[in-house]
Amino acid sequence: MQNNKDYLPNTSLLIQQHPQMFRMNTDSKLLGQFMKVKKSDTVLDLGCNNGVLMMYASLHDPKHLYGVDLFEEALELAKINLEANNITN
Repeated sequence: MQNNKDYLPNTSLLIQQHPQMFRMNTDSKLLGQFMKVKKSDTVLDLGCNNGVLMMYASLHDPKHLYGVDLFEEALELAKINLEANNITN
């Protein structure tokens, strides 16, 4: 099954989304844009799915980003999205 690519709203970051998994929506955008993250923070995203919130958090350059999900396919997609956007923290 082919993944769709979209831009994270108000960023230059590209994200792949699987058509049969939870997809980025208005809630994702609002949470991402209103989060307050400091450079010394560690971010933990429970139920990270495709990594959209970690990608938004990366814009603040936190010390570490961690994503947890029950589904291996979701974790793989989050990893692909972070690597494709050169997000390494």
